[in-house]
Amino acid sequence: MSRASFTAAGHYLQEQMALLSTANLHRQSGCANWDEQHLINHVAQVANAVCETAGGAPFAVPKQAETIASTPKEAASSVEHALDLLESGPMLNMASIEFTAHGWDLGIGMDPQHRIPEELAEKVLELARGMLTDELRGSHFAPRRQVPESTNASDRLVAFLGRVPPGQANNQ
Repeated sequence: MSRASFTAAGHYLQEQMALLSTANLHRQSGCANWDEQHLINHVAQVANAVCETAGGAPFAVPKQAETIASTPKEAASSVEHALDLLESGPMLNMASIEFTAHGWDLGIGMDPQHRIPEELAEKVLELARGMLTDELRGSHFAPRRQVPESTNASDRLVAFLGRVPPGQANNQ
């Protein structure tokens, strides 16, 4: 994945965080069992871990990521710092998937018909298909969901990441 695509993923996530109201952070996000506050906390921790990795430390998201209180503005600042620091390497790919997935998770919490920008979704879907095997999903991604290949790129990506695309039943 290119540096430009990583930057696009980070900006997409930041745009979604900018739309959040701190009064509504209790809303369910697109990430199962996480409200928007939990997701914002996780995003801040992932971005901080990306920054540490860019500085030479091994990548690790602390277990307490869900308990650290972060505002959308603080999390967006952490993402901006990651965008400034990470220039190249495999972390670009992982962070691009994370940032795009969590941007959608926040977007869908605000708008049930939210879609990832098509060009970004296409690039991240191609990347995810190359990186995310069934064995590597672990607790981070649910099993992929089936959607027709003719479905828009946003829905194909979120289904590949184990999330429920808009308009689909949650019982697949």
